[in-house]
Amino acid sequence: MSDAVPIHPLRLCREVAAFVDRSAILVIDWQEILKCARQSIRSYCPAHRRNSEPFCTMGVVLPFGFGTRAARPDAQVVVLHGDGSFALNAMELDTAVRHKLPVLVVVSLNGGWTADPDRSKEGRELGYTRFERMAERLGCHGEFVERPEDIRPALESGKAAVSCGQVAVVNVVTDWATRAVTANFTNYATCGVSPGRPRSTRHSPGVGAARVLGFGHGAPGQRAPAPSNRIVAAWRAISSGVIAPGMYHSIDQFSMPRT
Repeated sequence: MSDAVPIHPLRLCREVAAFVDRSAILVIDWQEILKCARQSIRSYCPAHRRNSEPFCTMGVVLPFGFGTRAARPDAQVVVLHGDGSFALNAMELDTAVRHKLPVLVVVSLNGGWTADPDRSKEGRELGYTRFERMAERLGCHGEFVERPEDIRPALESGKAAVSCGQVAVVNVVTDWATRAVTANFTNYATCGVSPGRPRSTRHSPGVGAARVLGFGHGAPGQRAPAPSNRIVAAWRAISSGVIAPGMYHSIDQFSMPRT
């Protein structure tokens, strides 16, 4: 386990995985932290994972997390966010405070859009925003973390605040240069695209997995197959290491448990 500073996002995910209850509902957004979390944080119960998709709708999981808390007040709900996507809906913290929806929110603060690994594109830099200070002004509990050994104590402090009815934000500085790598499964796929417009998966690793396994979107004009035993078989393959867990559109939607 890496003790590097800035914190490796997989180290953050490892700490979150060791911290959450086995029955916790995890809500995760977007791109780099999502890809890392999919490879390192397990879910053990059906319908206990709410993910956005890499390069899909951004900023949705903070509202997802608060909605989940409203629907399941008995459950531990943990939101794991990238900093760019968190900023899109960060003011929903105010909504959660007003409606008394205590949730633990963990932000991976890498200072920019990691889709630009060379840090050369206009608008790439976002800065290292002190989101926990903003959260405190809205009535939340805030924690700021720069060293890996401080992650767990910050999570525990956040958990204690949540148990007292307070929203908690743990803002963790992570390494902007790290990349989560997933496997290519096929050259082309029709998953998640408009009818008649196949998308190459060369730039989106793993997106063709659902098509190969037979439970993604069908060919244009065909009904997508219903969930089947192939989904269960796919999860078993992922858990055993036969298939590297990566960007699984269709599998995530069914929230099948890993064994």
